[in-house]
Amino acid sequence: MRGNWGTSFNAPTPVDQLGSLRNTIGAYPFVAAAKPGDTPPAGAYTIALMGSGNDLQPQEADTWSVGADFEVPFVEGLNVSVTYYNIFFKGTLNRAPVFNAQQLFDYYPDFVVLNPTAEQISEYAGYAASTGGPAIVEPYLDGSPVVYQLLDYRLSNLGNSKLDGLDISMMYSRKTGFGGFDARISGNFYLSRDTQLSDTAPFTDDYETGSSQFRGLAAIGVDVNGVFRENSVFRVEARLQHSAGYDVLRTAALPQDKLDDFNVVDLYFRYDFNGTGYLEEMSLSLNVKNVLDEEPPVLRATGGNGYDNGFTLGRQIIMGISKRF
Repeated sequence: MRGNWGTSFNAPTPVDQLGSLRNTIGAYPFVAAAKPGDTPPAGAYTIALMGSGNDLQPQEADTWSVGADFEVPFVEGLNVSVTYYNIFFKGTLNRAPVFNAQQLFDYYPDFVVLNPTAEQISEYAGYAASTGGPAIVEPYLDGSPVVYQLLDYRLSNLGNSKLDGLDISMMYSRKTGFGGFDARISGNFYLSRDTQLSDTAPFTDDYETGSSQFRGLAAIGVDVNGVFRENSVFRVEARLQHSAGYDVLRTAALPQDKLDDFNVVDLYFRYDFNGTGYLEEMSLSLNVKNVLDEEPPVLRATGGNGYDNGFTLGRQIIMGISKRF
């Protein structure tokens, strides 16, 4: 039986922190997010400030877990591990959702200025003075063309999130007359994941809008002794990686109801010479990833990369030789 508790922080990277010295600003001939109920003027512009905030703080997390590892007494060679974990992230680094009007105006009012004055536009440009901010916004100070909104799209400490789940693994191994046999199954069950967009927003359930709640791995391997050479070991292993599908909420920007499972099969081969001289500590390997050349299921959402339940480069064949001296 085991358990642990911890608190930790992840400091912003130097690139994030120094980003405030190289903020940029741009004017765009469209309205990114109109306030609900508003009708922006025709031909209105959006001016957006990008980069990093001036006072980024470390992201923090409180974590705890309990678990057990045990050998099954009535099945020799079977080991089981179960862990429950709970994580609370605070002050995660992110950017305001400037293309989501409802979230932007409900939870990030400090990140948007509507119908700005010339003074407010100039103040925004001052945050990007080192990259020519004042010169970029100068054509918009007299009100023609009209600037409907100023958006602060800098990296900032914004929201919080809570998640918990179960890690489970089982491994079985057994010696045989020809070598050995082993199999393992592992999986991560995500029980809940709640996100708070800002300190003033309520926590929302991420799984209500769609996200995979289970990812797992199954593998089986065989070791064969004495193939071609005495003392050599030839290993063959097959692996199945599984990411469970999930229901999605159909909208005009997401014309589908479900994202399918994604399964990938890999094969691995290794030959250990276990010889002497130049063959000592020498091995050959062949790794075939995504044997069936499966493509991940497509999420038909407007924007994004189109994939949300796994990623693959396609079938890959990787050969290797290693020698220890």
